[in-house]
Amino acid sequence: MRVPEKFKDRLYVTKERIVEDLRKLGLKRGDVVVFHSSLKSIGYVEGGANTVIDAFIEVVGSGGTVMVPTFTFSFTRGGVPFYPAKTPSRVGLITDVFWRRPDAYRSRHPTHSVAAIGKHAEYLTSGHENTSAFSKHGPWGKLVELDGYVMLLGVGFNVCSFFHAVEDRLELPYYDISMEALVEDDHGRVFKVRLEKSPEGHRDFYGEPKRDSKVKLELMKTGIVRTGFVGEAPTTIVRSRELLTALYEIIKRRPDIFLCDRSDCAFCSEAKKKLVGWTLPPLDI
Repeated sequence: MRVPEKFKDRLYVTKERIVEDLRKLGLKRGDVVVFHSSLKSIGYVEGGANTVIDAFIEVVGSGGTVMVPTFTFSFTRGGVPFYPAKTPSRVGLITDVFWRRPDAYRSRHPTHSVAAIGKHAEYLTSGHENTSAFSKHGPWGKLVELDGYVMLLGVGFNVCSFFHAVEDRLELPYYDISMEALVEDDHGRVFKVRLEKSPEGHRDFYGEPKRDSKVKLELMKTGIVRTGFVGEAPTTIVRSRELLTALYEIIKRRPDIFLCDRSDCAFCSEAKKKLVGWTLPPLDI
């Protein structure tokens, strides 16, 4: 196979190599995993995005489940309505290829949908349109319930959406922004919906990978984060329950761990004011 010129100095990566690397990271049959990804970070992947997806499915087997974000951010796209059967994912080629596969289920959340393939796919994605984007009653909460993994494949903690699931679950007082979005139904009718607890605003971890965020530095001290490579892509994997529990303890000590310390950041400055007098609720898993 002829390798494109821009990949001539990159690693040639097959499905077998990806399978081997995922297993080295601890992923196995029966596991549930959500992964954020960058296809180009892996190297030159024979077969492209579908090869990566096939490798994940092979590793977890028929008893496991693979989930990816298929966020559309429709509220920032000039009022374009969301339609789950045709609106592209805006968070990477792998995710956009993933939801279009015939065995994939895609949730119907207007701005932060997810897609899943495998044993728990329908369960993970169902009812998402009736919850906030990262509610404990939606896909991210169900991931914790199933003791699934969070994986960052070739990307940093700056795209770790699970952090928003923690903000939602622990009812951090600045996580209270609502907004409207447009949704198209199966009959082509467009209507407006109101979204509660939208993950708007700034966060300290958005500054990665140029620098390490406060939350990354704290997490790396815990010993729960496993690192390795998939092809050439630096990859991080952690169990969602362990991540939630660790973040709970960190927030207990440092409630503003997700917020930046820049004096010129209006969002984080105002958010810190809302934390004054706030009481951390008990952790319910």
